[in-house]
Amino acid sequence: MEFTLKLINEQIMSYPELETQDIYKLLHQSIFGAHHLNHNKLILKKCLLRELERCSLPTKDEKAYELLNTNPLILRLNLRPFKSANGNFLTLLEKLEYSVNKEIGSEELFKTTICTAIKYLELNANETLATNLKRLIEGTVSFRNFVFHHSDKYKKLYCPSYRVLIFENMLLLENFLSFT
Repeated sequence: MEFTLKLINEQIMSYPELETQDIYKLLHQSIFGAHHLNHNKLILKKCLLRELERCSLPTKDEKAYELLNTNPLILRLNLRPFKSANGNFLTLLEKLEYSVNKEIGSEELFKTTICTAIKYLELNANETLATNLKRLIEGTVSFRNFVFHHSDKYKKLYCPSYRVLIFENMLLLENFLSFT
C-alpha cells in the first residue's frame, strides 16, 4: 500500500486540479489494469491509431510513462513521448492487446486500496477528495467494470493521452521502454 499512497501523492502534486473521478480512475487502473477496454483486436487497433494521429508533441516535462503498480508491473504509457520517439506501433498494439486480455486484480484488493486512499486523503488535509471518493463508491457492489473517464477539468488542463499496459517482469518493461 505504501507504493499506492506515494502514487496518489505524486498524482496530486503533478495534477493539482484532479478531481475525485480522476483519483478513482488512477486506483482502478493500478489494480485492474486495462481489462475494461474493448477486447476486439480491430477496434483496439483503430482506436490506438486514431489516438496516436491526434497526439501533439510532448511537453518538456512530460514523462514517457507513470508507474501505477509494481506487483504486477502496470504503467501508463504516455503516447506523446512514445510517438515523438518513433515508438514501434505494432509492439505497442501487441502489448495493449496482452494488457486488455490479462485479468488481474481483485474486488477485495480494490476495496482495500480505496479505503486506504480515503484514510490517506483525510489525514493529508484533502477532506473534499476523501468525502467525494466515499460517496462515489457507496452502494457499489462490483468495481471491476465500474470505470470512469477523466473529469472534464482534468482533460482540459492536462490533455491525457496514454495507454495502461501490464508487464510480466522488469526486463520486458525495460526492453519495451527502450524507445526513450
